[in-house]
Amino acid sequence: MEYLKLPNLPDKKVNKIIIAQDCPDEIIKSLYNYGVELIKSARLNKIDDATSTHPDMSILHMGENRFFCANSAFDYYQQMLGNVDIQPLSKEISSPYPLDAGLNAAILGKNVFLCAKSINEQIFEEVEHLQFRVIQVKQGYAKCNLVPVSENALITEDASIYHAAIHNGLDALKIHPGNISLNGYPHGFIGGACGKLDKNTLAITGKLSYLPEAESIIAFCKNHGVELLELGNLRPCDIGSILPIA
Repeated sequence: MEYLKLPNLPDKKVNKIIIAQDCPDEIIKSLYNYGVELIKSARLNKIDDATSTHPDMSILHMGENRFFCANSAFDYYQQMLGNVDIQPLSKEISSPYPLDAGLNAAILGKNVFLCAKSINEQIFEEVEHLQFRVIQVKQGYAKCNLVPVSENALITEDASIYHAAIHNGLDALKIHPGNISLNGYPHGFIGGACGKLDKNTLAITGKLSYLPEAESIIAFCKNHGVELLELGNLRPCDIGSILPIA
């Protein structure tokens, strides 16, 4: 199995992803048609129902075959992923915020966006050990709110992520929040509705036309050599990210 060297950023077509176990059927069918194997996420019983199956709440890919996961999901992911180096957190992921965001870091190339107040200390130690550039933001749900476009480009709805990206020499597009659906909440986050399926393809869980900045998103991605793939015909929904791993 050839795991992604850079988390979230495949350099060729992905054949294995982690996705929410309760992901809508329309999205599941589109991903099967694209030719990827789907690993269903674990359910975390100690966080709110709407996000309890979100992969970006229960597992974090560090690159190659290295992963961290929620303590209660360790046995599940070890069985589903097989021969990988997966480490459980010593502190359980649980509601309310910020205790539920311990794994919610967004790795983009050699940069990692995270909130020091919410990220688990094991993750902080590991990213420093791996010599990632740590970009601290106010948004605890950093992965939920960041769309990886390329090693140097991202889309976000969050002002702190946007300004931190620009300050650190990255290209960023900020869009208005509130147009991504999430059951039980007024809205979800754009990062939770997207994921790369190969170097030049970014998947989104619904129709871009529901987003006021659709044309800007298409143009921004095109500028970085990336095209959008719509996985459904409804409003894009937050499913806790589409996580490419191999």
